[in-house]
Amino acid sequence: MVYRRLDVTLGAFPEVSRIYRKADDYFADVHCMLKLPHKDIGNAGCNFSSLLVLCSVIDGVSNLIYPTKRIQPDKGDGKRFKKLLRDYFMRHWQKSYNTDVGKFAKKLYVEFRNPLVHQLAHSGLNQRAMDNSEPIVGKWGNIPEDKRDLDNLENLTVAEWPKDWFAFQDSDRNSGPDKVCLVALYWWTKQMMEILSHESDVLRGAEALLAMNPENEPTTSWWDSLRGAIDRLLT
Repeated sequence: MVYRRLDVTLGAFPEVSRIYRKADDYFADVHCMLKLPHKDIGNAGCNFSSLLVLCSVIDGVSNLIYPTKRIQPDKGDGKRFKKLLRDYFMRHWQKSYNTDVGKFAKKLYVEFRNPLVHQLAHSGLNQRAMDNSEPIVGKWGNIPEDKRDLDNLENLTVAEWPKDWFAFQDSDRNSGPDKVCLVALYWWTKQMMEILSHESDVLRGAEALLAMNPENEPTTSWWDSLRGAIDRLLT
């Protein structure tokens, strides 16, 4: 089955719509990587590559749509990235899924975006040594083996998504390291994008900023924003 594109209607917001189309392309890449490994190309699962793309989309959206770099200036502390997740990731369902999204947002930014750089202490955000407590990025988490059909999962509604299929498992509450389930993170990030697409006030503000920045010049392109997001992930 081919990738299911985001279910959004943004005709009144052409600049925002352009960003959504580009985000869709990156989600489609993750969709393909989530089907790895493949017997014809070896054991590589591209788990960290998938996570990097998802984090780049989150970073790009936080820069250009909500809360935007104008409302939340970037000081290298990830406040914009974390605010987007706190406000819209699993929105309305955080308590019912027993998920501390604030803690998840912080750990995703600090520990998971680029664990190799952070664990080698090239970043002041995380000085933890590379040991058995390093975070784990897996595809399926605690999703049962008989349910591991990505194409079927794509079509689940929030009401149908089981409450014990966690995107994030916190070491503070469970024995072992912090863990991210890529399939759940991918699914909930797409849900977040669709929720945002119904926030008319957010979209109007983003459209205005995208159409014209304070200097009356064209705003940064999606590619430049994504490239900047990737640069921030690697530093």
